[in-house]
Amino acid sequence: MVWMWALTTAFAGAATPGREEVVLPYEVWGVFSGAPEEKSFGPDHLAVGPNGLSMWVDPTRSQVVVFRDLAVESAFLAWGLDDVAFSADGDVLLLKGRTLELVSTTGFLIAQLPVHELIPTSVTLAVEGSHVFAVDVFGNQHSLAEVGNAGLGLPHGRRLRPDPAQVRRGIGIVEQGSWWFPVVDTKKIGVRAIDSAQVVVVDTLEDTSPLRVTREIVTPNARWTLNVGARLYDPVDDIAVGPDGTLMWFEPLVDGIHLYRMKP
Repeated sequence: MVWMWALTTAFAGAATPGREEVVLPYEVWGVFSGAPEEKSFGPDHLAVGPNGLSMWVDPTRSQVVVFRDLAVESAFLAWGLDDVAFSADGDVLLLKGRTLELVSTTGFLIAQLPVHELIPTSVTLAVEGSHVFAVDVFGNQHSLAEVGNAGLGLPHGRRLRPDPAQVRRGIGIVEQGSWWFPVVDTKKIGVRAIDSAQVVVVDTLEDTSPLRVTREIVTPNARWTLNVGARLYDPVDDIAVGPDGTLMWFEPLVDGIHLYRMKP
């Protein structure tokens, strides 16, 4: 298929040591109007799984696109998605309102389970071993299901606990567990942990007119600045961490959607 060839031959290599990058064309993966008064939009809800798997939701074509090692492995139609995640075995979890589905990476339905616990409307799926959670905006994790040999089952007991990944601000520094990093002004930043205590996103408000935000990804070993000001649209979930610590993110820039991977 032409669209798969266009992706797999766009591999750009490692722009920095250990970082891989591909550039995906908007003709295939998004809608870029080119007109300032019109809104551009494209993929969102990035997730990283085991064995080189990753995926995102392409709302322009109502599909989930699955990658393996930054090359397209499959794509399947899906509607009404609130979020997506990988199970520990590499199958795909789809949250659709009050229903949780377990499907293969080609979209074949394995199991379906009603969501029995009352959860907020805006949540993110998270997986810890066999447990599937919905994480709300306050960091609380609501247990939804257990993934087993029979597919999906009810969770063993009711779980509701705060997200253990806590970020603290000091004077000119940000502390995350056992490590820290310097920042210019802690009063002008927003910080949040991504899936793991080893990845922090820092948004810094700059004194410019109009106001501008600089976004950074920080780990114990590296720090990257993202091109937020040049983005054509603002995804909700553009950064994700896999079960082995693989870090991925994407940036929708003028020349295409840049997808990055950093292995631990």
